[in-house]
Amino acid sequence: MEDSVIFKSDEQVFLENSDMLEKAGFSFCPVGWSQLVRQLFDDIRQTCKKNNSPVPKVLQVKSKFGGLRFYLEHDPVFAASPSGIETYRLITEAEEKSLTICEITGEPGTLYIKNHWWATLSETKAKELGYVKRKND
Repeated sequence: MEDSVIFKSDEQVFLENSDMLEKAGFSFCPVGWSQLVRQLFDDIRQTCKKNNSPVPKVLQVKSKFGGLRFYLEHDPVFAASPSGIETYRLITEAEEKSLTICEITGEPGTLYIKNHWWATLSETKAKELGYVKRKND
């Protein structure tokens, strides 16, 4: 089975949060991370509401080197605000947590590699797809 068939995006996450997405950006949310990304969108909204600030635009959501990457439109005023500081902390926490969640199943996961492609997978999915555990550098 080809890996690209297995690594599917949950487009529903983006439909639910379309007001926060920059229309020109490309985003990909692995199905196994749907709940993590959905929670991050919700947490950012709550943070901005609590601080009475506008909600930032999200430029891109993707997997890179096996971990979640969540990019906001650059706004130095927002970044320095209480909402911005909290939002970037939330993003960092979600990106770190993604390294413990299988991108495909949502089960506990670890970083694996295959042909220079990194993915966070459950042990079962890694074996099924021919990935090997990434050695620490």
